[in-house]
Amino acid sequence: MEKQKFTALSSKWPVNAAALKYIAVITMLIDHIGYGLYILPAVKSTYTILRAVGRNALPIFCFFLVEGFIHTSNRWKYLRNMLIFALISQVPYHYAFYRTKPWNYQFNIYCTLALGLVAVWLIEILMEKRKGIKGWALSGIIVAAITAIASIANVSYGWAGLLLIVIFYVFRRKPLVAMTAGYTLLIIYDRSEIYALSAFLLLLLYNGQRGKQNKWFFYAFYPAHLAVIAIIKTILWAQV
Repeated sequence: MEKQKFTALSSKWPVNAAALKYIAVITMLIDHIGYGLYILPAVKSTYTILRAVGRNALPIFCFFLVEGFIHTSNRWKYLRNMLIFALISQVPYHYAFYRTKPWNYQFNIYCTLALGLVAVWLIEILMEKRKGIKGWALSGIIVAAITAIASIANVSYGWAGLLLIVIFYVFRRKPLVAMTAGYTLLIIYDRSEIYALSAFLLLLLYNGQRGKQNKWFFYAFYPAHLAVIAIIKTILWAQV
């Protein structure tokens, strides 16, 4: 089956994948500083702004999860990498954002992305074997089941993160529909996601080009920056 990638509105736009991923990383860092280091007076006074900026990270990460799924030459390896970094990230994620007992935590965003990868993979398989309404019906059941797992397991962004990935996959040939539906979904999930608008607009400017990037940097940055925040937070709480 021919891979149907995202249809860029124009290949002449200046925004490539590398630029968008760096924007996602920076906005995520800003968001996590606000969430994890709220104890600091400077952070507390700018908390709302920091969290608003951070709303722009998730749409970009979910979008490129789908792009990665479409373009990767080895999907099992892609899923394996997601699961490895989900495992690596969980402890720093917990201590960066929570100070409760270890079993009272939320699962990190890599878990959400891994579930989303499984969802779109199964949709593709089903649509290859079952054409038309039957294929879509079975896909809907699969998505509902995985969305329920995401909610019950309490992964980051829960059902909304999962459905956003599915939307980006299903409407990858219709970018305007994908961005409109995705943005609406997030606002329904949480009204603060209104600040994610700039991310969806930037994704519409994506030119379909990869740009200069190191994939391992993007994999490793997540657990690395969480570990730093966790260490700083632990030191700060020890001084209280």
